[in-house]
Amino acid sequence: MVDKSKKNFIIVDGSSYLYRAYYALPHLKNSQGQNTGAIFGVTNMLLKLMKTYKPQYLCIVFDAKGKNFRHALYKEYKSNRKAMPTELSEQVEPIMDFIKSLGIKILQIPDVEADDVIATLAQNKQNNIEVIISSGDKDLAQLVNKNVTLINSMDDKILDTDGVYKKFGVYPQQIFDYLVLVGDTSDNIPGVEGIGAKTAVKLLDDFENLEGIFKNINKLKGKIKENLVNAIDTIEIAKKLIKLKTNLQIEINAKDYLITDRDKETLSKIITTYDLKTIAENLDLKIIKKNNTSKVNYVNIYTSKELENLCSKLNKEKFFAFDTETTSLDSIEAKLVGVSFSVKPYEAYYIPINHHDKNIDVNEKKILEFIKKIMGEKKLTIVGQNLKYDMNVLKKYNIEFNCKIHDTMVMSYIYNSTGKHDLDTLADKYLNHTTIKYEELVGSGAKQKLFSDIDA
Repeated sequence: MVDKSKKNFIIVDGSSYLYRAYYALPHLKNSQGQNTGAIFGVTNMLLKLMKTYKPQYLCIVFDAKGKNFRHALYKEYKSNRKAMPTELSEQVEPIMDFIKSLGIKILQIPDVEADDVIATLAQNKQNNIEVIISSGDKDLAQLVNKNVTLINSMDDKILDTDGVYKKFGVYPQQIFDYLVLVGDTSDNIPGVEGIGAKTAVKLLDDFENLEGIFKNINKLKGKIKENLVNAIDTIEIAKKLIKLKTNLQIEINAKDYLITDRDKETLSKIITTYDLKTIAENLDLKIIKKNNTSKVNYVNIYTSKELENLCSKLNKEKFFAFDTETTSLDSIEAKLVGVSFSVKPYEAYYIPINHHDKNIDVNEKKILEFIKKIMGEKKLTIVGQNLKYDMNVLKKYNIEFNCKIHDTMVMSYIYNSTGKHDLDTLADKYLNHTTIKYEELVGSGAKQKLFSDIDA
């Protein structure tokens, strides 16, 4: 277990964090359409780690770009790996900027892997300092000893010496030999044919290590003996690929990885750019309110021709937002006042139905036929807030929803069931946008107008 009486030097496998965050979380995007899921995931994981262990010393290690010495040793090394997805690679730079702004040092060393850098850092021998490695990589279990603990970033389990044995069936000092025997399919490292985890554990339990196994090779029989003898060349290759470098020319003194002061200005900019409001709350930072300088195109639909053009646009776009304006919050009593559609940011269309506006030159029947036609198209997808209300209102006008629907209120609850899920809250939380309140349009109290009295 982690000794809380000692100072912690935490070494994070940044590459492991990247992929875990990318594949574990939805592909979130900010209001500008930039991918943010990995940014959100990595920052959350890191802040949780820091809150739990309160380290004075912390280093994040990432794989350097390009191939390394292992590829030169074995051309098939990691040949089964696909390139980093574009959606993830474009998030790497802001993640690194965020980490640096927290006052945390990042290491990327060419021609080696993050594991080698971590292995070298783990050699720290300072008194009263415990090294904690945060990663989901099983290779790093070979580094565990009385001063080094591994935290599995996949399930938060703490692997000390006994923890490694419980998980793998062998002790940390045997992990290297264990991996050589079984190979590593994720890195395309060959193992000994016919030897899986159970057989490897049994061999190491009987003979302690690879050297002991081959010294006692004549005590083995059948296929196991045959496969081991035939795999001598393969074993030598696997040894070179699995062995971690521990002598890189980097500073291993924990004091060189002291967490320094935060750059609050840069953090606020990153948080604002990528709409990381919950991260801002965790760090007690202010989100910089965005001034919308985009040109808006908000159009009222008054004529049959404009209605036909909108119908064509919606069928062409196939994906758009929808909302109703009514006379009541009770869908049973509510009557339609108008409906709105938005096909892209800053472009929206409003169709007044029961407004007292002399400019309206299309009758209610035709508008309802238009809405019915749109909602009946199975190829179309509409996005709305609390669409159950709109569906109940329109059902009274014999309008059914056969199109696909995405309800932001339901989606918000599924993503995070805590907190509020109203439109004002979601706009502020995810878009850093303050909505125009209903009372700002119609007033309040005795002087409140009907929405139908507002000029469309």
